[in-house]
This record gives sequence, C-alpha cells and structure tokens, in this order.
Amino acid sequence: LTGDLVNALLDGTARPEGVMAMTYTVKAAAELESRIRGRLLAAGRPDLAARVRDGYIGTIHSVCQRLLREFALDAGLSPYLEPIPEGERRRLFDVAMATGNAGRETELNALATRLAFDDWPQTLREIVDTARNNDMDATTLARSAQESREGLQRLLGPPTMDGPTYLARLKVAHAKLQPKLDEMAAGTVKAAKERCNLGLQLKQVLDRNEMPSWHDQVQFASKVGLNNLQSWAGELIAVVNEHLTCAAFQDDLRNMQQALFNLAGRALDAFVKEKAAAGVVDFGDMLAITQGILAQPTVVTALKARLDLVLVDELQDTSPLQLAVISALAGLARRNIWVGDRKQA
Repeated sequence: LTGDLVNALLDGTARPEGVMAMTYTVKAAAELESRIRGRLLAAGRPDLAARVRDGYIGTIHSVCQRLLREFALDAGLSPYLEPIPEGERRRLFDVAMATGNAGRETELNALATRLAFDDWPQTLREIVDTARNNDMDATTLARSAQESREGLQRLLGPPTMDGPTYLARLKVAHAKLQPKLDEMAAGTVKAAKERCNLGLQLKQVLDRNEMPSWHDQVQFASKVGLNNLQSWAGELIAVVNEHLTCAAFQDDLRNMQQALFNLAGRALDAFVKEKAAAGVVDFGDMLAITQGILAQPTVVTALKARLDLVLVDELQDTSPLQLAVISALAGLARRNIWVGDRKQA
C-alpha cells in the first residue's frame, strides 16, 4: 500500500492533496503517513513530503469527520461536529435502553438469572451497534431476529422433555444425592463441604418449586461427578445432561433472544431521539451522514476534481455502512486500490 501510494506521488498520477488513504486504526494511519513521508524524503522530494498531510490519511471515521467539516455548509451541519466520548455515548444509550425496557425489567432479569447472562446490556449494545453498522432500521432488525430464532431452533433441535417433567426428575435426583453430601460434609474435607453447600443452595430453589439457574445446575453436576459419588449422583448428572433438549431451557433461550432483539429495535429509535435531544452524534451517525452528503451534487463535483487516488487497507474489517461510504468515494476517484485478506474476512 505504501509503495503504490509513493509511486503515484512520484510519477505525478496523484497529488498529495488528492490522496485518500484509510486504515483500520489510528496507529496504523500514523505509521502509514510516517512511511510515506520517509520514502519521499529518501527519494529527494521534500516538497511532496511536506504536502502529505494535505491529503486524507487516517481511519474511516477521521476521514468522514474531515469531510463533514469541509462540506458542513453543503450538508447544513455545524463545521465543529465532533463525535461524543464513549462514556457519554454509553450514558445516552442506557437512558434509551431504560425507556425501551420500561415494564420488562423483572422478566428480563429472571431470564438472565436462569441463563447466567448478567451482562445482557452489553450484548444489547452490541446488537444495536451491529444493526447501525449494517444500516438496519427496526423493521430490518426484526427480520434478522426471525432468522436468528429459526437458526437457534435448528441448532437446538426439538425438545424431548417438558419443563415440569424435567423439574420433577431433578427434584427426585437431588433428594437422592443431598443426604450423601451432608454425610460427607461432616468430615474435614473442604471440597466436600463446598459440594454440600452448592447442593443446599439448589435445594432452596427446588423447595420453592422453581427451576434453578441452568448454570447452577451444570456447575453442580460437574462438582459431584466423582467416582465415589456415582451411585448417588449418577441420576442427577443424567438429568442435567438432558437440559439442552428440555422445553423450559429452550424457551428461556428463545425468550431471551426475542427480548433482546425487541428491545434493540426500540432502543434504536430511542437512542436516535436521545442524541437529537442532546444535540450530539456518534461515529455511527458520522458514517451515515457522510454517506448522505456524498450523494449531493456540489460535494460530488468538488471531490471528483480533487480525488486522484483512494486507498483502503484491511478492507475485510469494514462494516456494510463503512463499505457503502468507501464505495461512494471510490466512484469519485480517478484510481482505487483496496487491500484485504480473505482469510480474515
């Protein structure tokens, strides 16, 4: 990439101010600029080296930010448009999430407890970010959710046992095992006492006729899978090993998945409103706005006259929205070089 760019500058097919080179990280962009300047100086062209920074060299976000600043009046935007810090972005997203999640906290937290999925808000943010990076609205996201549900069901297969039957079998198996654990805990072995305590915690939930968290069940089964406990623990281990085909477990997974996608759809709209009310944008907004201004006639004319060469490194790491911006810019340049690794795509 560096060689192609330097050669284009040296042979005059590209002007420094007509070069747009986008890399994946800030560090990589700085290293690219340094290498270009170094090679131009070594080639005896300090005049070109001094003009390298007149071009667009940086990450796609920094390039978009510069374009928005330069064409702010054409887009009807402030020339001082800056992406909000990540901390503020997370705060606004949490407000949007709370708005969309109103009235469903108890249900979601119960599902999260049974699935040991405490960090579901982070997963929700990732779904929303992925949707925005793919330029998806709430309707498109809903279609993706349906495809995800169908894929999940194919992976799980049909249930072989209903929830009440599974719970009844688990109670019987646990009742057979716990007295033995109590007996072994009377000694001085620390591990035996820990197994007993886990069993008692499970018993408290079972005595309420509730389903223990699936994580706790699997963890407990792994702790009691000892040769000297086989006669007492074998039945419980066998039951827990069937939890993937239990209708209650599959329902929990599907309900959690559906709740996250539904909430993501509502959070998408609420997040837009929260940012608009605060008068701020994030990196995702900057990409979408840039895509929009690249279709405006005045911007198209200006960039066609300016762009000699567009280079893109690590193309396999671009999102669909980033690729849309890159493709629009490529259509305005005299020459394009894109570098990617199919093995990393």
